[in-house]
Amino acid sequence: MNTVYVVQNVRMRNHHTGEFEDKYNFQKASIYGNVKIILTSDRTSPLVPSPAIFQLQQALKNFSDEDYLLPVGNPAFVAAAGAIAAKNNGGRFKMLIWDKRAASYIESPIQIK
Repeated sequence: MNTVYVVQNVRMRNHHTGEFEDKYNFQKASIYGNVKIILTSDRTSPLVPSPAIFQLQQALKNFSDEDYLLPVGNPAFVAAAGAIAAKNNGGRFKMLIWDKRAASYIESPIQIK
């Protein structure tokens, strides 16, 4: 089965309740495969990237042509995830990009030579 790897789940504080909530709903991405969140925003820091890079490497070790990256989160981690996915899949990976007008995701294939 295809997997949609969400690079980092972003959480925001609800101004009314004070509780943290997910900023994005990834339900529409599930038509492309099982949605798997790799990193959480409350446990990762780009200032100390080693633990997050290790998590990305472990999660993406079997990345294939059937899978997708959903580029959400810290830009450093998104870039690292793309590099790791490409390295593990012959220089290829697909991203899902949100199209506001269509209110849906579109595929964006990436080939690194």
